[in-house]
Amino acid sequence: MTLTTAPDLKALREQALRLSESQRAEMASALLDSLRPPSTYHSAEELGREIANRAEAYHRGELETISMEESLRQAHEILARKRSS
Repeated sequence: MTLTTAPDLKALREQALRLSESQRAEMASALLDSLRPPSTYHSAEELGREIANRAEAYHRGELETISMEESLRQAHEILARKRSS
């Protein structure tokens, strides 16, 4: 099904909003996953090790950090570029 017009999207949105809360959550997760690049981690354990390694490196002073405000600014900039392309 190809959605090309605003009315199609509006109808789809209205249908989605009639789903149960759990169905909407599942739909939202699937839609968000379709926008993300594939994970480079093969398991939750691998991701957990990466998080622990980065936290240790941070505590040793080996990582540069930026403020939350700067992080959000950069995220908004990236999103704006993606939307305009």
